[in-house]
Amino acid sequence: MNIEFFFNYMLQNKSEVIKQALRGELPSAIVKTLIGVSLLSFAVFGFMIGSSHSILQGVVSFIKLPILFYITGIICFPTLYIFLSLFGLQVSFKGLSHFCVIAISIMSLILIAFAPVSLFFLVVGTHYEVFKMLNVAMMAVAGFSGVYIFKQYILSNAPEDFSSESRTRASFFIKVWLLMFALIGANLGFAMSPIFGNPTVEFILFTEADQNFFSHILSILFNR
Repeated sequence: MNIEFFFNYMLQNKSEVIKQALRGELPSAIVKTLIGVSLLSFAVFGFMIGSSHSILQGVVSFIKLPILFYITGIICFPTLYIFLSLFGLQVSFKGLSHFCVIAISIMSLILIAFAPVSLFFLVVGTHYEVFKMLNVAMMAVAGFSGVYIFKQYILSNAPEDFSSESRTRASFFIKVWLLMFALIGANLGFAMSPIFGNPTVEFILFTEADQNFFSHILSILFNR
């Protein structure tokens, strides 16, 4: 599929594309293009944040970042599908999986939109911790933007007989699920570290850590 046509089609027909996805009727060519574009966008951003150490570390992060986002989505998907069905939001397995691909693609495109900013701070030689903090903030904005759109559209396509009480419960569950998505993503990212290239240490493929993300945060907070 022509990339220029693809983006014009997506931007001009976003609502219809999402409705098609939820019905499980999204053409396979669009699904494949969405996956390809999102993988490439994550990979390019990963290369930039890794190359603050070296080209080799950049190549490793080029591979790691797309894996991080998609594995997180795969881990969290079954919980989302089962609970939405229990709350009465009848979305097919295929439809919900297509919609999740759209949400992840939105995250990737927002993230790649920040690429020039990240590249600027990389070129001017920003301190590693500042560079890391800025890019974490960009990833957070991309993530929350994608899941916000996900929440808005999944509820707007609820059946007509969907009661306000059911909508409230479903909305609360989606918020909890989004928190779970963020926490699993953070812990998986910690397990796959380094993704950000620290120029002050030698090249390593994976950090040997005896703790997870949550215990690491606690150790930082309590200086242990």
